[in-house]
Amino acid sequence: MRKATQLWEMYRDNAAMQDIMETAVGAVVSAGGQALLTDMSAEEIALSTALGAGGAIAMRPVLGRIGYAVGRPIDKRMPGLNDSIAQDDFMASMSIGSPAHLKYVERLPEGGMKDTIRGISQAKYNQNFIAPGGRERGYAEGMLGTFGRQYGDNLAQGAVALATPLLLDSMGRETYDDQKVRQLKAELAQLEGQG
Repeated sequence: MRKATQLWEMYRDNAAMQDIMETAVGAVVSAGGQALLTDMSAEEIALSTALGAGGAIAMRPVLGRIGYAVGRPIDKRMPGLNDSIAQDDFMASMSIGSPAHLKYVERLPEGGMKDTIRGISQAKYNQNFIAPGGRERGYAEGMLGTFGRQYGDNLAQGAVALATPLLLDSMGRETYDDQKVRQLKAELAQLEGQG
């Protein structure tokens, strides 16, 4: 139990750890998809997974920064946006990690998943709504940064996972079926030579 608590605290308090853990989940999903849906070898899947994870780790902070940069002027033009979101329970419930979501979670009844939801929302708030200098970001800046971080890795991993089989095929890679046909033809030729 102590290890699980330590792991959770690392996730909650460390943005880089969130990136690594969430990218690892995406890597498992893309590798599983390739194992089930392609004829790629284990080595090819491992290479594709490593490339996808590397791209994902690089894309998360880049797209996060782009999201923050796009959101900052929106917050300047719409300064009360977070308060407006907080007044709408549906919007607040969908804005995980925002100050509005943290207020929404406090209004939930005790028990059930409240502590888990609060913890996840606090982790996302720490990562995306607190700027490096300690300033609280506005709603648009924080949410667009969140979207950039959350989906930037998915884009990178998905692109690599989808492109790798196509790239390998275009390079003239012999599929498993092609290897079997070649092997059977060689065996047939050998048998015909003996007869």
